[in-house]
Amino acid sequence: MITPKWATVGIDPAPSKDTVACIGGDTFETIRAAHVPDFVAALVRDNARLVLAWDAPLSFDATNGYSDRPADRETRAWVKHQVQAGRIALGAVSVLPFAGCPHWAITCAALGLPFGATDAPLLLATTAQDGAQLVVEVHPAVTLARWWVAQPRTQPLPKYKGLRKDAAAAAIRAIRTELTNEVVIPEAAAISDDRLDAWIAWKMAMDFSTGDAVWTGSPQAGGYVVPPLAASDQPRKPVGS
Repeated sequence: MITPKWATVGIDPAPSKDTVACIGGDTFETIRAAHVPDFVAALVRDNARLVLAWDAPLSFDATNGYSDRPADRETRAWVKHQVQAGRIALGAVSVLPFAGCPHWAITCAALGLPFGATDAPLLLATTAQDGAQLVVEVHPAVTLARWWVAQPRTQPLPKYKGLRKDAAAAAIRAIRTELTNEVVIPEAAAISDDRLDAWIAWKMAMDFSTGDAVWTGSPQAGGYVVPPLAASDQPRKPVGS
């Protein structure tokens, strides 16, 4: 029996504007918020082996409180250090306390995570060996930052969100050009920050399926699947510890 290949999908969910999905790295779909649960259910129905990477909090441990997670606090400290070192521009990477993220409701409705139930249950995975239909949490801006600090740069990672359309496009072009040695970002992913985030989420789903991306933090208590870093570039405290 031949085991089917993984289907890999990245999702940039949004509660009011359109959600963007990147399927297989080269196909983009926009989905109205009310239709996102049905979209996820169709992915589960149509793909026996699926890794779905989702850009929103999927887990927490109530013993750490209901507002913030250790992984997010420690990542904010790491980002602050990189900003002070001139490697990331101020405001380029935002890591909110998980209770302040605006895509809570749509995430619970579509995935049943971290609360609720769904007709399309996916397993929050630790490794790609955990099952056949998996979901992982990702943070695309943190992924970009880890790619960026992996090599010496002449400029910091620029802010690419919350800008006018032309300024955002220029920032994304600069990111795409600078990261050529780390990752090839397709032109179709570089037309907006939403598409870029969905594509990065897809890339993490693909790399998770092959063992080339790792958890920082804990999938149970909060964390994200990210590219590995050299020890010298890691957060000074292990994220999620």
